[in-house]
Amino acid sequence: HQRQDVVIKGQTEPLPSTGERQTTVHLILDQHTSLAHLKREGEKMATSLSAINRFYDTYGFTLYPNAYSHYATTKNAIPNMLNMSAHPIPVSVKTRFKEKKQIIEKTAFKNRVFDHLSSENYPIRVYQSRYMGFCKNDEHTIASCLTVNSALSSIEETPLMLHGKTGLLLDHFAASSTMKTLGLFINSMQFFSRTFDALSWLGQFKHLSVITHEFNKSSTLEGHAILERLFQDMLRDAPGAAYYAHVLSPHHPFVYDRECRLKPDPRDWIIHFDLDHSHVTGSDRDERYRAYDEQIACVYKTLEEGFQKLEKAGRLENMRFILHGDHGSRITEMAITAGAVLDERWPKNQMDAFSTLLAMRIPGQTGGIDTSARSVQDAPRAFYLNGGRFEDDPAPPWAYIGQYKVPLDHLPTQ
Repeated sequence: HQRQDVVIKGQTEPLPSTGERQTTVHLILDQHTSLAHLKREGEKMATSLSAINRFYDTYGFTLYPNAYSHYATTKNAIPNMLNMSAHPIPVSVKTRFKEKKQIIEKTAFKNRVFDHLSSENYPIRVYQSRYMGFCKNDEHTIASCLTVNSALSSIEETPLMLHGKTGLLLDHFAASSTMKTLGLFINSMQFFSRTFDALSWLGQFKHLSVITHEFNKSSTLEGHAILERLFQDMLRDAPGAAYYAHVLSPHHPFVYDRECRLKPDPRDWIIHFDLDHSHVTGSDRDERYRAYDEQIACVYKTLEEGFQKLEKAGRLENMRFILHGDHGSRITEMAITAGAVLDERWPKNQMDAFSTLLAMRIPGQTGGIDTSARSVQDAPRAFYLNGGRFEDDPAPPWAYIGQYKVPLDHLPTQ
């Protein structure tokens, strides 16, 4: 049946053949860190490391273990990646709601990746969450635009007890823009925090500050809905289309175990940091990375199952893929703000904020490991315009924090 939280505009029927061109798949796995960073974290990331190495080796990808992003936030990382630019696209500095609206418009109307695909007459299927949109430009050859607008249906379909669903629905309401101001007030008062912790019906929150966060606890469920539909469409459509998907996974909250089973108690659906970052040291940091490890493993279980179906259908031979993150795990001990570079913790937190995934698969090319430090903002130019090859030698890694350009001299390397 059609999920109530999924809105599809455009062609829902299978796409017809568009000639001999390669099917193109551009998949963003939000908050996916780099292979080098996973290795740096050691034993607690063993499950995801095994899944990643097996997947990319099996399907002939070139994997960039030292990849990074020039930005630690989605709102800057993705628009600049889509415009094949490492330098900031100006955005509004108004309220968050209006700023988000500006980001969506900026992404949609200045999008060199979609410009290129449209110039090649690719029909483009877009898969997006409600966080950021990509379908506004009528000049782009968008065949369909799937948006997961709300996670309410996802919650309804989960195998959770009533008290768990009730807590998630309260969380969904608390994450609304109307409640964020109240949430900030409540979060600042320890008395209310202690009182809320004592109430079982509000005990679903692992940390109370989640109610002021821009993603609620069910957003990862939306990401898996997008992945499922993406593979369904690739198998239904004739070869020769383009698919662009922004998936909020392995992005927090960490809700799945390594076998993609939903964790039964929503109180264990933790986010990657508290607003004051007070719980991201020592054992609490390790707890988050272990949960992150399982969620990454779940993502690759889903990807592997999808690729097996594509291979069985004889579709992989003429398909090119680019998979990447937008920023690091962001399981950081500090806020990544303009003052971060002056903090003594800055060197060890660079990898948490900026190390990210990058992998490409080009038919006819032998995959493998490329240890050059490449940014995901530069990758689309190589993938779309140069057959998957970077034209220039890699520059020393750097990032933008606000308006400041800073060197990244402590990223993990392999």
